[in-house]
Amino acid sequence: MNNTDSRHFSYDNEIEFVQFIATEMQKEGLDIANEENHDSYLNTKFM
Repeated sequence: MNNTDSRHFSYDNEIEFVQFIATEMQKEGLDIANEENHDSYLNTKFM
């Protein structure tokens, strides 16, 4: 079971979702301005 399975994601709109992802990426030390980091992070965490 990966750690995304145990979390509940809740957001009201796309902006809150993007802010959530940005915050999570920053916690891991990733550059949120780097598009390759977005792809890698999302594919690793949510796919």
